Amino acid sequence: MKKYERFILGVLAFCCFTLQVLFVLASIILVIMAFPADSRQEMFKIVSEGMVLKNSMLSVTTASVYLFAVSVVQSILMFGYLNCIRNLLQNLNDEIYFEERNLQLIKKVLIFYGASAVIEALVAGFNKINHITLLTATSPSALVYLFEGFLVVMGIYVIYMVFKHGVRLKKESDAFI
Repeated sequence: MKKYERFILGVLAFCCFTLQVLFVLASIILVIMAFPADSRQEMFKIVSEGMVLKNSMLSVTTASVYLFAVSVVQSILMFGYLNCIRNLLQNLNDEIYFEERNLQLIKKVLIFYGASAVIEALVAGFNKINHITLLTATSPSALVYLFEGFLVVMGIYVIYMVFKHGVRLKKESDAFI
């Protein structure tokens, strides 16, 4: 494997690890904020300022709990996705390509990301049905899509590297015969 490929794999693995740490820290902060009654009320106030419940049957508290639960589930799924990608990157950096564990990791990547996409679609439908409008101050939706795109690109790059080395091994094998 070339040095620049190892460098890219290392940078991507570091990005995965950094994002995993950020997910854990954000989860810890959310849990800490949810326990004291004063913090909980403040958290509901902050969340309620970020959404409009016009013509909705949901109360601000119910909508806040719903958004909190969805955020936790999505964070768990993205943490699992990033963990699988990071393990694949480490395997590729160790020049472990066509192993059963890599196939299992790729399968888990698809499951985690697929489940996340399904939940995102369900949440969008639920929000539409219950007239929940999330307000954005500086258009963070574009940043969210950029972040999700980055995660998908990392996954595609890992699969690309696996197949690239598979082709190389096949050519070497064919040349040997």
